[in-house]
Parts: sequence; structure tokens; C-alpha cells
Amino acid sequence: MAEQQSDANARLLTSLHVPNPAFDWSAPDQHEELRLFRTQLSNWFEIKDIPNAKRKACVLSLLGKEGVRLFERWSPTTADDRDDYGKFLDYIESTLTDSVSRRVLRYQLEDVRKRSDEPIDVLYERIKLMAQRAKVGGGTAEAIEYTLQQRLVRAIPDSDVELRKKLLELDDTKTSKDMLEVCRSYYSVVSGAAAMSDTSRSVHAISKKAHSR
Repeated sequence: MAEQQSDANARLLTSLHVPNPAFDWSAPDQHEELRLFRTQLSNWFEIKDIPNAKRKACVLSLLGKEGVRLFERWSPTTADDRDDYGKFLDYIESTLTDSVSRRVLRYQLEDVRKRSDEPIDVLYERIKLMAQRAKVGGGTAEAIEYTLQQRLVRAIPDSDVELRKKLLELDDTKTSKDMLEVCRSYYSVVSGAAAMSDTSRSVHAISKKAHSR
């Protein structure tokens, strides 16, 4: 019955042009996959202005058959909870098995690098989440903070060596949040300079074309 409802709502979703959030049931780190899915889902609901009454049905459609099977097995505390998609996602999280061990996560932390198209805030949160999941230093706030500071500096690419120098020059009283602000300021300047360069090239091309006529 729930599966039929899922198919019916899938037809509604395919009529929309904004890409639908997707949950990869084969992802090795399913807790992280669910976190990203929740974020995408929240944004998608806002963009599409999906009413609350339809959100649970949309979630079931987006999660596919595996999600529907979990929904059918779910026994919430109250009957009303069955319409609360947030509580259903909480239930899904409780069923996930994390195939990435803490030891593996600690090794992965050593190799974290900023991706070329990755916003600095996303990198910061990625490192923080990995450190928390790996329970570095027993998972204490001090250990997480220390790891964040270390990994953030190392994650900066060689192309941004000036930023790395700025971070290393900060005194010991500065926190990872202070380091993040330095990174934001740096990349804001870089982004602005790139935009000006693109505008300059466009103006030059237009001017050259006009003179050639």
C-alpha cells in the first residue's frame, strides 16, 4: 500500500524541473549520506514550496523501495508520528550500519584536501564531522578543536600557499573559527579578483570586435 503511494507521488516529482534529492543506499558512509540528504531535502522543500501535508509522501518517493520497506517496518510511538517525516528519517538513521571504522576515518583525516570547487565552510564542516565520527582524542571538544586547526591548514592546496602562511602566522590563542574567518576573507578576495579579470577580458573582447568592424 505504501509502495503504491510512493509510485503515485513519484509521478508528481518527475513533473518538477529542479533535480530531486537522492539517497545512495550503497554509500560506504551512510550516516554522512543521510546528513547530506537531509540538507538537500530541506532546501528542495523550500525551493519547491512543498506543503507539510505532502512532505512525507515526497520523502517516501525520494527514498525509493528500500525507504518504503523501512517505513512499513517502522513502529512510531504515536499514530501522529507516522506523518512526521523528520522522525522517520531519525528512525532510518538508527538502522544504518557504518561501514567506515574509526581507525579508517583517522587515516582519511590525514589525507583531507580542499576540493577545487569546495567552499571553505563545507571543507571546515567536513573535517569537523570526520574528527567527531573518528572520536579523535576520545572525542573531547579540545581534541576536535586541535584536529580541526591542524587539518584545516594541511587541507589548503599548494595553489593557495599564501593562505596557508596566514593561518600558520596566527597566534596560539586563535581558534578554528578564527582560522575559518581568515580563509573566508582570503577566498572572497580571490573570487572578487577572478570576477574582475573575467569582466576585463569580456570588455577587451567587445572593444576588439568593435574596432575590427
